[in-house]
Amino acid sequence: EAHGTGTAMGDPIEVEGLSQAFAATTADTGFCALGSVKSNIGHLEAAAGVAGLTKVLLQFRHGELAPTLHSERPNPDLDLAATPFVLPQRAEPWPRPHARDGATALRTATVSSFGAGGANAFLVVQEYPHAAAPEPATPASAPALWVLSTRRADRLA
Repeated sequence: EAHGTGTAMGDPIEVEGLSQAFAATTADTGFCALGSVKSNIGHLEAAAGVAGLTKVLLQFRHGELAPTLHSERPNPDLDLAATPFVLPQRAEPWPRPHARDGATALRTATVSSFGAGGANAFLVVQEYPHAAAPEPATPASAPALWVLSTRRADRLA
């Protein structure tokens, strides 16, 4: 989840930094989704970082990558074909990666945010490893007890 300034200087610097980080472990290109919440909701000044984090957490929850809107023609100052990054143009499944031993790994994302006042934040976020849900003891169609509580009876309505 990039900050995505949309500027001739900012976007290339951000993509280059991310590309250098990936270069330490792979020369593969075009495999990592790159997005910016700004394309969905605009620039939020001080809330840009938390908006990016919220987008990542929702993508974890739904197992789906959100599209990077208005990016059919990416910033011409970016050479994305030479990087690990692709801009999702529509919502798409976000499969869990596989570790080197073939086991399913957890999804991992980064969030990058630059504040107008010069404050910068960079987070590495990994989804929570959910334990398998226990099987219900009774079928879903069986009667169930729902306990409701309120100070006033009219609130139960």
